[in-house]
Amino acid sequence: MQAKLLKHEPTGRTWEGKDGTTFYVHTVEFSDGTIAEANSISDTPNWVIGSEYSFDKTTNKYGTTVKGLKQVAGNGAAPSAGRSAGSSASFSASYAKDIYIAKITSGDVTFTSKEFFLLADKIKEWIDANS
Repeated sequence: MQAKLLKHEPTGRTWEGKDGTTFYVHTVEFSDGTIAEANSISDTPNWVIGSEYSFDKTTNKYGTTVKGLKQVAGNGAAPSAGRSAGSSASFSASYAKDIYIAKITSGDVTFTSKEFFLLADKIKEWIDANS
C-alpha cells in the first residue's frame, strides 16, 4: 500500500526482540484512512508527516499493524541526481554491517542490532545531507 503519513504518536508500549532490541510501538494514521500500530527501534522515529510512504498492512483479531514503512521518493525523499532512491540506504546498511563485523571480530560483542540500525540511520542522514 501507499499513502501520506498524517500523524504518528507513541503508545507508551514497548516490546523486546529475541536479540534484546527494544521496539517502540506507535500509532500511525495515513491519508487512505489507515490507522494502525507500527514498531520502531527509536522512541522518536524520523517518519516525516506529509510524506508518502509504502507499507504492508495486516489486520487480525488483535488489530491493524503496518510493517516495512518506506518513504517514497519525492516529498523530501528524492534521491540526488545520479543515484537511485535506495542507494544511500543500501550503502549505509552495508557500511554499518562492515563496522558491526569489525566490532564482533575484535571481540566487542556488546554492539547490538539496535545500535547497528541507529548507526546505519546516522550514516544515511549524513550521506543525504552532504550529497
